[in-house]
Amino acid sequence: MARPRDSQRQRLYDWEDILERTLHGRTASHPCDLHYARSIVSMVCRHYKIDKARWPGVTDGRSRRRAGYGYSSNTVKLPKWTRDEWTVLHELAHFLVCYRWGLRKASHGREFVSIYMRLLELFAGVDRKLMAQHANNRGLVFDHIDTYRKVRGKTWQ
Repeated sequence: MARPRDSQRQRLYDWEDILERTLHGRTASHPCDLHYARSIVSMVCRHYKIDKARWPGVTDGRSRRRAGYGYSSNTVKLPKWTRDEWTVLHELAHFLVCYRWGLRKASHGREFVSIYMRLLELFAGVDRKLMAQHANNRGLVFDHIDTYRKVRGKTWQ
């Protein structure tokens, strides 16, 4: 089965940009090194009660132009210039979508956006109403932010 078309990608990137500009100086993303990125992975995976053996690795993405989550390697790759909290949370949202649904959902689909918004709220302190307002203004499709709160094994509550 082919992965669904990623029709929200550019809208999501635009949403991230406008949200960071709106929040500049308050809860906008902070730079981080690989050690801190790994601690974010740990916090998120513990929050979702994911078995430690399934946690994604975090590596230097030196040979890459962009940050990314590799499904087959279960690794978040972060080139130096992409190392900030929001980028790590963005890639972890990809991990959580793949953990739950495999490759059956669009890379930046409604599930991804909802999970990413939840991560930004919980781990970066971004206001959910502000995120939803900007997401609606950008035409992003997402579920209620609490829809994907918990995971048990592979079953979301």
